[in-house]
Amino acid sequence: MNLSRKTLIVGVASATLLVGGGGIALASTGGTSSVPASVSSGASPGATPDVTAGGGAGAGFPALQQRVDTRVAKLTTRLTTIQSKVDASTKLTAADKVTLDADLTKTVADLATVKQEVDAATTRADLKAVRPSLQAVRADVKQIVTDAKSMRAGAATSGAVTGTDTALLS
Repeated sequence: MNLSRKTLIVGVASATLLVGGGGIALASTGGTSSVPASVSSGASPGATPDVTAGGGAGAGFPALQQRVDTRVAKLTTRLTTIQSKVDASTKLTAADKVTLDADLTKTVADLATVKQEVDAATTRADLKAVRPSLQAVRADVKQIVTDAKSMRAGAATSGAVTGTDTALLS
């Protein structure tokens, strides 16, 4: 079980898509479009865009919540797989494993927070309140990338890791 560069890239790309997708979805429900919300959602012109006539969540919220749930589930599975590969790796030092494990665990926890907040959202204001959690996930992804780069640089300068071993970190 090698933690390859491709695996890290796919994990980071997935996290970026999740975060970017959530941001795009928030922007699309944010209401700065030139098309009135009542036209794009099919609601009557006098209806409140956040709430349907039945008093439930807006028409876009269940679809957004489902999309976020799906992305979070996929990314959590991917990060858990990467974490098991990190734990099983003989190429990484104990300190590197601890660092990556901490980063991956924090990312999974922050993703769970995003999922809970999006699932609980019933208004645009609730969705906008999720932005700090999305920013935390972005910061987690950046930290994973930074740590992986420093591990590669440290492995290359120390000479302790051979050329085949650096493939695990790159």
